[in-house]
Amino acid sequence: MIEDLAILDTPSEPAFDAAVKAGKSLMDVSNCYISFADQHRQWIKAQTGSLPRECPADEALCRLAISTGEEFFSEDLQFDAKLADHPSVVAAPDLRMFLSVPVCVRTSKTADPVPVGALCAYDDAPRARRKPEFEAFRNLARLVEEILESRLVATKSAQVAREQEGILQDLSRAQRQQHQAERIAGVGSWRLHLSSNEVSWSPQTYAIHGISPDDREALEKALSFYPDSSRSIIEESIQRCIVTGRPYDVEINFRNGHGELRRVRAMGERILGKTGEPEELIGVFQDITEQYEMERQLRHMATIDQMSGVFNRGHFDTLLKQNLAQLHIGSTVSLVLVDLDDFKHVNDRYGHGAGDEMIRRVSAILKSVTLEEGGTIAGRIGGDEFALAMIDASPNDLLSMVRSLVPALAFEAETEWGSISMTSTLGIAEAQPNDKIADLYARADRALYRAKQMQKGCAAFDGIEQLFEA
Repeated sequence: MIEDLAILDTPSEPAFDAAVKAGKSLMDVSNCYISFADQHRQWIKAQTGSLPRECPADEALCRLAISTGEEFFSEDLQFDAKLADHPSVVAAPDLRMFLSVPVCVRTSKTADPVPVGALCAYDDAPRARRKPEFEAFRNLARLVEEILESRLVATKSAQVAREQEGILQDLSRAQRQQHQAERIAGVGSWRLHLSSNEVSWSPQTYAIHGISPDDREALEKALSFYPDSSRSIIEESIQRCIVTGRPYDVEINFRNGHGELRRVRAMGERILGKTGEPEELIGVFQDITEQYEMERQLRHMATIDQMSGVFNRGHFDTLLKQNLAQLHIGSTVSLVLVDLDDFKHVNDRYGHGAGDEMIRRVSAILKSVTLEEGGTIAGRIGGDEFALAMIDASPNDLLSMVRSLVPALAFEAETEWGSISMTSTLGIAEAQPNDKIADLYARADRALYRAKQMQKGCAAFDGIEQLFEA
């Protein structure tokens, strides 16, 4: 099975990279990685850390999950009977918590799933099992399986294409059309006769459109299935193909006969007649909605903190760096650090469920600021720390926002754990020319520290002595 996937020793791919970034953010661990194994070795396809790319199969920590097809979890590997003596536990990278979820692939819809790899997460500190995070991590492993099964279909289709490549020039138009359909599994095909403007579809194309082959009126209005923005793309692609002979391959939105919005991939190429003039277009058509949604979910998981719903630290810093790079053209950037006061006390007294609820309530307040202030970005940068990046805000707007935010973050919450009082302290700094991200963080952190020392539940600006209270 692993040979059929043709995945060992391949370059990095965005979908797998996004999956491990999402896993690291989801579990808040040192490293998350996807590994595959054959009889002789384990090979890491994607990771957020710096483990060796491969190791012998019998030394791989994920071998238990792959060999049994069952999830493996240890709160602390130092006390695990099977793995306590493993080199990665007794020496660098000094693994403690370890989770490995098998990644399985089916050769067909009716076949049993076969373990080919694992989605793993580890940390250098012990960690108890937390049900919501682990369930989300398992769902992430299922997304990886969907990617692999799509890859298997594509690999088999590519193999068919390679086998027929040598005789491509001798194939008839019908055979060439079939070749296109074989290159992309599960697609419909179509033909447009240019002289009569007559369109013919295969049964699969009718199915994707959600109409009957007897519906000739719908067939004649094929372009009406596309929203205006997508229709202009497909019309321009078809016209360019007719005039220049350049094939097209586009992904666009599409609304089928049932009114459902779908994502489709459309390909087409020009066929010349005996006189050398364009005679017809032939092409293939594929519904890629599930793949598109899966990739969208991966991008979301890689950038959004799952508990709070705001950007995670990695993506927030990426956006902050991008805006700092615009300082030379006159943009301004202000960083607001938000630290939840006595958050450890909330966790210790009321439990982590109450702490999680406070995180969600504070993030909701910060998200409301981003809606009111169009150039504001919110992120969760630590367990009890948030940040706002205000882009091109005037000094008055920044001051007004801070004066309204400090009291908004001072609230009494009635929860299932009881009444909980919460305040937050803010530190604010404005970016200076040639600032690096570390410089801006350092000044905002210095202002935050000064505010904490003077009075919790207030705000302090870097370089300004005055404190702003609730």
